[in-house]
Amino acid sequence: MTFASFHLYVETASDRCEYDVADKLIVLHITDTGKVFLNQEQEDWNSLADRLSQIYSVREYRTLYLLADSGVPFQTIAHALDTVENAEASIQVRLITPKVFNAACPLGSGHPVLR
Repeated sequence: MTFASFHLYVETASDRCEYDVADKLIVLHITDTGKVFLNQEQEDWNSLADRLSQIYSVREYRTLYLLADSGVPFQTIAHALDTVENAEASIQVRLITPKVFNAACPLGSGHPVLR
């Protein structure tokens, strides 16, 4: 089963960290325990689509990076993608792994996720 079978456009992130300094990088992180975070803020699954709509309605670049811990079931990831799809904004999703994210986008005080 693939994401395409759900009619979702998903691509993997490049090996480089790309972002516009005016548009802060947004990472949707799903933990092994089922918690969901937008950058470092914990979100509620029930209000996630509304929160994404609020964030992305004013952004020029509408890319969301999806980072799931290794133990997250595929169904949970599919649910997250469905939630993104239901947000009232055309959001492009890029999948990232912790290894790629930490190597390509090292977190530091100047990193846009932490601003």
